[in-house]
Amino acid sequence: MVNENADNSAMLKGHSVKAGEQYEVDFGDGTRAVYRPWSEKNLYAQRGEFEMMLPDRPDAKSIERAMGHI
Repeated sequence: MVNENADNSAMLKGHSVKAGEQYEVDFGDGTRAVYRPWSEKNLYAQRGEFEMMLPDRPDAKSIERAMGHI
């Protein structure tokens, strides 16, 4: 888990994937998020794919907790 005051470079661990860049965030409770920008020119653009993975079968409480992360 990363300190809540961490900057983007500490939070977003980027590594090359076949189609470009991918950034992963681990929230420390089993919830993870992956962001794949559509353009590698602006890694913090508002366009791209965002995926959130929950540790267990989703229910109202776990979805609310995950939404609190984002």
